[in-house]
Amino acid sequence: MPLQLCANKPDCSNLVERGYCQQCAAKGCGRDMRPTAAQRGYDGKWQRASRAFLFGKMCVGFPKGRHGEVLVPAAHTDHIIPHRGDKKLFWDRSNWQPLCATCHSVKTAEEDGGFGRPYRGG
Repeated sequence: MPLQLCANKPDCSNLVERGYCQQCAAKGCGRDMRPTAAQRGYDGKWQRASRAFLFGKMCVGFPKGRHGEVLVPAAHTDHIIPHRGDKKLFWDRSNWQPLCATCHSVKTAEEDGGFGRPYRGG
């Protein structure tokens, strides 16, 4: 296999077969450093509440009307306003909306600063 730059570029110029060099891997590069989902509140209680909320609901679309007249089952309970750890906002059902996986990913990428994009929300 040809060698390539460490995945921690431009901070590291070591050559590796793939991924991170030993030094960068030892520093934790490439690992998600956030608390676990359960530590962020997405525990069993959330899973039960989310399932109950989604039962029989269709995706509202993101942006609104994305699916037109097509009914797409919701798969994710989305926080309309990102809760950023605020438990009151996290559990406020008026801040929840049903989204399909595609719409949830689009919203996360565009509004919540997900997938490495800058945060633009409120």
